[in-house]
Parts: sequence; structure tokens; C-alpha cells
Amino acid sequence: MVIRPATASDLAAAFELVMDMYARSKYASDAEVDAPTARSLLMQALQRHGGQNNGSTHFVVAEGEGRLDGFMIGALQRIYLIGNRLEAQDMFLYTRKDANPRAALGMLNSYIEWAESCQKVGTIKLSYTDALAVDGERLAALYERKGFQRHGAMFERVMPV
Repeated sequence: MVIRPATASDLAAAFELVMDMYARSKYASDAEVDAPTARSLLMQALQRHGGQNNGSTHFVVAEGEGRLDGFMIGALQRIYLIGNRLEAQDMFLYTRKDANPRAALGMLNSYIEWAESCQKVGTIKLSYTDALAVDGERLAALYERKGFQRHGAMFERVMPV
């Protein structure tokens, strides 16, 4: 298994992973993926990969057995969208159900290393969603072992269709 920066030739496989991720999410029955928007998002993440300024991204893939087993996209934005320092926010972290368990950890470590290397970054954020299909408390414990602290909570009200 190899963790590496995404390339243009990875976009089709990354799109399939996005579709798989969405199908596993709680939103799958409520709304469809807007395919052109999803493809555009992947292309923009690829184009902005590796920067250290507002809007820059970190787009890596986990490759194993001749296929993409996962992807991660993180992005930089101003703290609270108005600060003079940046925050790194994980946007997507996803692996196939049958991926090497080290794939997600390798991509996560790559994201953290990138964020730490950005001089303007004041905070690094991590989250997780139901699409990962992992025990949230186990993942939270991993994040805490990496030096992260819980900060607030997110609440959601899903609107009927």
C-alpha cells in the first residue's frame, strides 16, 4: 500500500470512491450526488494541492493491489473565515471496506504533516462521519493520542424531502 499525492489519472477512480462513500452515508436515501459538482470538486482539490495559502488543499490517495483504496482531501481556510491565520480542515477521509487498515492512518498522517508544515496554520481540525463505518469513539481516541482535543459538537436536523 502506498500513500501518494493524487494525479489527474486518479480522478475517475476517486470519483467512484466518492460515489461509494456517499452511498454508505446516511444521506444516500435523501439526495443524489450532483456528479458534475463532485467531479469539479475533485479537480479543484487536485489543482490546489500542496499549497500553503487560503484555499490550498492536500489531496492524497491510498493505492493498493493496483487500485485506489481510499482518498483524503484537506483544505486551508481562514480561522472562522475571517481570521488572519489559517485552519486546516479535513473535508474527506474515505477508504473502501476491504482496504488495508493502514490506508486511512497513512492518509491522516500525511494530512497532519502537511498542515503542520504550513506556517500560517493556527489550528488543525479532524472530524469523522458515518460513511467511514468505524466506531467513532475508537477514532476519537486515535485523534486524542495524536494530540487533538475534542472541541464543541455538531448537531444536525435533516429536513424532509
